[in-house]
Amino acid sequence: MKEKKLNLIFILFWLIALLLVPPLFPRYLLHVFIIAHIYAAFALSWDLLAGYVGELSLGHSLFFGLGAYSIGYLSGKFGVDPWLSIGISCIVTVVWGLLIGLPCLRLRGPYLAIVTLAFQMLFFLLANSLYNLTGGEEGIRNIERVFNSTESYYYLSVFLVIIAFIICYLLVSSKYGLIFRTIRENPEAAEAAGVNIVNYKMLGYMVSALIAGLAGSYQALYLKIATPDTLSMALTFSAITIVAIGGKGTLVGAVLGSYVTTFIFDRFAFLKDYKMLMYSIVLVLCVLFFRNGLAGAVKRVLLWRKMGVDNMPGGGKA
Repeated sequence: MKEKKLNLIFILFWLIALLLVPPLFPRYLLHVFIIAHIYAAFALSWDLLAGYVGELSLGHSLFFGLGAYSIGYLSGKFGVDPWLSIGISCIVTVVWGLLIGLPCLRLRGPYLAIVTLAFQMLFFLLANSLYNLTGGEEGIRNIERVFNSTESYYYLSVFLVIIAFIICYLLVSSKYGLIFRTIRENPEAAEAAGVNIVNYKMLGYMVSALIAGLAGSYQALYLKIATPDTLSMALTFSAITIVAIGGKGTLVGAVLGSYVTTFIFDRFAFLKDYKMLMYSIVLVLCVLFFRNGLAGAVKRVLLWRKMGVDNMPGGGKA
């Protein structure tokens, strides 16, 4: 089964399942689903860049944090309408994506990973130390509440992750996705074919930054606070682990991985102080024994079933 067909089937069943959550699950679990959707959108942004474009970002939480702090400043400090603040925060993250990506994407090798990590660490330190500007470790609080019910926030989180998924899906299913894969697998061949590698990498990077910023903006609106944790390396590491669990370069895997990790950490909340250790262990296990993740496992099962049907008497094509 082709990836395109698998994605379409997944979207259909996913939408039906998401609509059934509020009437079937207690309100507390709605909160868990909301967090899962935020992390899924963030993981999708990282997977678009690393899984399809082939550029590793170790400081991807920079854009998540920029989105969160933009909401904090605009809505929390200056009283700007929250919906307008979301739009402005997305512009901010795209501009920073352009400023960081434009010089780095012209280079090959791990330069982008190193530079994004350096920027993330710089902004994390600034967010912690510039108390008058960022609120320090306490962050920016009192962000305006946009809804009075958890159900409304849930449906907005569904809209967020669906939009993130559709943006990525349309991009990677188009000619741009084919070019992304070519650049990832053989940049020399792509360049020899006349492809402007920098421009296409820049497109992927800016879209990735946009989605990450959107996820950070929504988290700040939902939790009504923007803290330095939104700029931490641990957040980037969580996205990497989510994608590893779900399956790199699949989109579906980013969503599945987010549900799995979010609900596991909710179930074992007493292990939250060891989250980085657990992420590390899971990441190593995935790399060693489960490289294609959950999405890869689903594809294999579907392939085995198809082969089994075709091998049955009368099951093959005439």
